[in-house]
Amino acid sequence: MSRLAQLRRLLWKTLLDAIEYDCVGFAKEAAYSFVLTFFPLLLFFVAAFAALGSEQTAALLEGLRRIMPPGTFSVVESYLQQLMQGRPGQVALLSFFATLLPAIGLIATLSRALDRIYAISPRRSFWREQLLCLELVFVVGLPLVLVSVAGVVGAHLEHLISRISGGAIAFGHFWAAARWFFIVWSVFLIQMLLYRLAPSRPPRWRHILPGAVFATTLWGLATLGFGVYVSNFSAYGRIYGSIGTVIVLLVWMYVVAFVFLIGAVFNRRLAIQELERRLGKLSSSDARPALLVAITEEAGDNEVARL
Repeated sequence: MSRLAQLRRLLWKTLLDAIEYDCVGFAKEAAYSFVLTFFPLLLFFVAAFAALGSEQTAALLEGLRRIMPPGTFSVVESYLQQLMQGRPGQVALLSFFATLLPAIGLIATLSRALDRIYAISPRRSFWREQLLCLELVFVVGLPLVLVSVAGVVGAHLEHLISRISGGAIAFGHFWAAARWFFIVWSVFLIQMLLYRLAPSRPPRWRHILPGAVFATTLWGLATLGFGVYVSNFSAYGRIYGSIGTVIVLLVWMYVVAFVFLIGAVFNRRLAIQELERRLGKLSSSDARPALLVAITEEAGDNEVARL
């Protein structure tokens, strides 16, 4: 079988597995929590940077506008203008606490989905699960903070270097590429952390790397493709009226959640293929007991029994 045929077979089985593991349902649930988390989280960042000045806030919003689907940023901007009338410190504090509960729900949904995908029986109590999800909120939030700070600092650096270089076109292209590279790297890092820490039994880093790369690539393609679709072909505005942009935002978050789960399924499918290959060696191996013990310790009794 050629490599291209093997790749097609792998992708097809990944899609079938995603349907079997109810990734569509989990993605819907995650998208709902994602929306409830997104707005207060964004308000927190904007209020925090507002204390530093309007230029920093503008730089943060410009970075967000670049990655959101066309037409949806106006809803976010209107939301922020209405709620940023008070003191930035108070707004930041209230929005921080308003973010925690839906964020914990989002992580809990992803954790249950990953347990389902990896065929892991949850062994955590309810309160231990909630505490772990709270910890993961801060762990995953760290890359978001770094991206926000880098976006603000980068905007000032871009302005400074552009003034020195006389606004050279080559520099503008380079800076746009660097900005996107940093965003993609942050998405990749967040997915790696969730794939590793969210399941009840953490997989090895080398087992989650392919899915993180695959999901990050899909995220980039899906974001660009969805943006083109919304700009040219969608009829959300005519169908849903004034809430059309909110529907677009919700669909985008659903796509992002589904892509994340597809990456986990991709990791799972690769692990199954590797397990099948290693189990196939048992028939011709002189060290069957030792090899079977090693495979069972790595993959688990349930997975070996299934195969």
